[in-house]
Amino acid sequence: MSSPFQLSLPWLVVRDFNQIISFDEKRGGNIDGEVAIQDFANVLAEVGLEDLGYVGYPYTWDNETDGSRTIEEHLDQAVSNYDRAQAFPNTLVR
Repeated sequence: MSSPFQLSLPWLVVRDFNQIISFDEKRGGNIDGEVAIQDFANVLAEVGLEDLGYVGYPYTWDNETDGSRTIEEHLDQAVSNYDRAQAFPNTLVR
């Protein structure tokens, strides 16, 4: 599928999308929003962006609660298009 968003320039987007990309990016609490997770992944794919992954502690947000009620999520994402990934293949996100 061709997307009008796919440009032949390197793209890098780093921000808090306030949305996890996969279920393993959340610890604690209920896993809800299965449709939202899939929709977010679909939008990234449609515009030609891929998650760059991360190195280090995997969670960037928590609900500031101790004990069994603690919820942590990886909300700060770094995504890039194919051209950027090819130009900078050894990128590490920490």
